[in-house]
Amino acid sequence: QLNEVLRRDPIHEEARLTRATVYRILNRPQEAIADYTEAIRQNPKLAQAFLNRALTHLELQHPAEGEEDLTQAIQIYPHYLEAYLQRGLLRRTLGRKEEAEADFTQARKLGAPMAERYYNEGVKDLGLGRTEAAYRYLTFSVELDPKLILARVARARICLQLGRFDEALIDLAKGNDLMPNDPGLRMHYGNALLAVQKYDEALAEYDRALTLDEKLAPAHVGRGIVLFVHKKDLEGAERSFSRSIALDPDRGETYLERARVYREMKLLGDAEKDTRQSLSLRRTSTGLHFYGRLQEDKGDLKAALNFHLAALEAAI
Repeated sequence: QLNEVLRRDPIHEEARLTRATVYRILNRPQEAIADYTEAIRQNPKLAQAFLNRALTHLELQHPAEGEEDLTQAIQIYPHYLEAYLQRGLLRRTLGRKEEAEADFTQARKLGAPMAERYYNEGVKDLGLGRTEAAYRYLTFSVELDPKLILARVARARICLQLGRFDEALIDLAKGNDLMPNDPGLRMHYGNALLAVQKYDEALAEYDRALTLDEKLAPAHVGRGIVLFVHKKDLEGAERSFSRSIALDPDRGETYLERARVYREMKLLGDAEKDTRQSLSLRRTSTGLHFYGRLQEDKGDLKAALNFHLAALEAAI
C-alpha cells in the first residue's frame, strides 16, 4: 500500500517516512536510508528524517554519519530533545565526555519532565527482549533526572547482563547514596561487586542488606558464594545457603550451591541429595554435570558418563 501511495504521489512525506520505518523494522537499513535521503531531498528542513537516518546509520555502526545527521537535526530544530540525547550518548560512547555532557545538559534544560516517559519506554523494551534499546532509553531517563533511582537500577541490571560491570557499579553506588536504607539496592550492589571479584566489599554490602532485611533470600546466596569462593569458610557458606533455602525453597540454584559446599566438606550423600533437589526444580546442564562429578567421586564412572552426556544434550 505504501509503495502504491508513493507511486501515485512521490512527494507524499508521511508515506515515505513510514515506509522507511518499515524497512528498519524489516532489517533493510539501506532501503530505509534511501527513503530518508529522498525525504530530505524533498524537504531539507525535515529534522525527523535526519534523526531517523542518524539512528539507521548508528545501527550500521557508522558513527560519523550518525553524528552528522544528529547535528543537522539540531540545527534545524534547536529544541529537539531526542537529538541531543542521541548525540550525547553517541559522543560518550566515542569517549568525548565533555561534548556528551554538554548535550545532556541541554537536554535537561529542554525536557527533564520526560525522564519518566523514557524510563517506561526502557522497561517496555526490556520486557520485549530489546536490551540495547532498553539501555538507551534508560540512559536518557537517567540523564534527564539523575535522581530517578528506578531507571538507574534497571540500567544497572542490564549492564550486569552485558558485562558492563563498571557502569553497573556507578549506577548502584549512586542509588545507594540516594537510598542508603534500601536492602534490594544494597544486594544488587553486592552482586555487581561480586561480578568484578571485589569479594570483601561485596560481603560488606550483603551484610548491610541483611541487616536491613534478614529475609532477603538472594542476599544470603550472594553472601554464601563469597564465603565459599573467597573466604573458604565452608561452614559459614553452608549456613548462608541453608538460610536462603529456608526462605525460598523453590530456587534450584541455591541447592546446587549448597551441594558444592557439601562436596568440599566430603558429605557426598548430602551433596547428592541437594543436587537431585536442584534438578527436580530445574533441570540444567550445570546441575547434570555436577551430578556426574559426584558419581565420579563415588567411583561409578558409567553413571558419571551418562550424566555428562545428558549435560551436553541439555546445553544444546
